[in-house]
Amino acid sequence: MYRDGFVHDGTQIAVEGQMFHIDFKALTGTPVIVYCQTAMPRDLYAPAKARARERSLS
Repeated sequence: MYRDGFVHDGTQIAVEGQMFHIDFKALTGTPVIVYCQTAMPRDLYAPAKARARERSLS
């Protein structure tokens, strides 16, 4: 996740012509990681496949 993700401290939202910044880091104490939608399933499925292989070898 850290290899493919992009760290963001916040985001901008436009409402009725005004731009507002939502500071994730200030609100939660940590930045968020924006993660490519195609990379997420790959990284989520890999551990599941590894566990399945471990069970089949037992």
